[in-house]
Amino acid sequence: MFRALLAALLLLALPAEAREAPRHGQSFLRFALVPETNPVRRTTAETIDIAGLPFTLSEDARAKSGTGLRLTFGHVALPPLGPRSRARLAFVADGRFFEDRALNEVTVRAEAGVEFALGREGRMGAGLLAQGRWLGDRPYSSGPGVYLTWAQGFGPDTLAEARAEMLWLSHPGAAWADGRRTTLAFALRHRAGPRLVLGAEAVFTRQQAAAASEAMRGASLALSADYAFAGGLDLGVTVSRGSSRRDGPAGLFGRTREDDLTAVSLRFSHRAVQVKGFQPVLEVTRERQSSTIALHDYATTRVSMGFARRF
Repeated sequence: MFRALLAALLLLALPAEAREAPRHGQSFLRFALVPETNPVRRTTAETIDIAGLPFTLSEDARAKSGTGLRLTFGHVALPPLGPRSRARLAFVADGRFFEDRALNEVTVRAEAGVEFALGREGRMGAGLLAQGRWLGDRPYSSGPGVYLTWAQGFGPDTLAEARAEMLWLSHPGAAWADGRRTTLAFALRHRAGPRLVLGAEAVFTRQQAAAASEAMRGASLALSADYAFAGGLDLGVTVSRGSSRRDGPAGLFGRTREDDLTAVSLRFSHRAVQVKGFQPVLEVTRERQSSTIALHDYATTRVSMGFARRF
């Protein structure tokens, strides 16, 4: 969910457009029907080992398919403060909704800050943020934070962005998971030709928590390519690899959790096809996570069929 929010925030940052023409804000809306083989990322194992003893998992605790509705909305307002400065007010909401409401997942984030121009093609900003996350019908985590952003254009074809943030998260009824989460994200986009855009994104995360089994370090790298065919078809591919490690062993399993996640996504859209200003987007994603704790081993394939619009 954080990756989706980060992508939406980078999409709404507008440094490239700001170099071309003044803008005072933009919105982004995406909705999609998403059938998936394992939407809640559960293991396919029928038995797992706990303290050296085999335990049989119920069907409700194992992977099963489902279809959800994915909604993402973001808006950023950029009122000018001076000739080289502007305020930044941003809101992003991302949610997955299922017939079984216990599977729902919603994250909402608000930001308020300022941005300053750096030379002709750069910009730096800082501000405050607040985030809330719900799983099912219950609050899962919430907290305030701060962020720092930087963007720099290198000619008309290359854009580099960086974002650092700290969130102080609390978890109702689970104080052992409370702690500060620090995230560093770096993104680079380069127009390699009239039809090809290449991208790379690295994310580093440090989650502190009262319990060592809930604290973790993580890193991920995603490489992307987008190609615009002459007939109007746009094709995008993203390959990502990530890993994370907890600080201490999980008491129930007696071992430290380490996860490795690989994902491949293909995106299809057509520039000449629009419905009320919305562009249809088809995305197919395959994820596979291996873990030192079998309960967190999973694989899933999802197909996202929806519409997106920036306005």
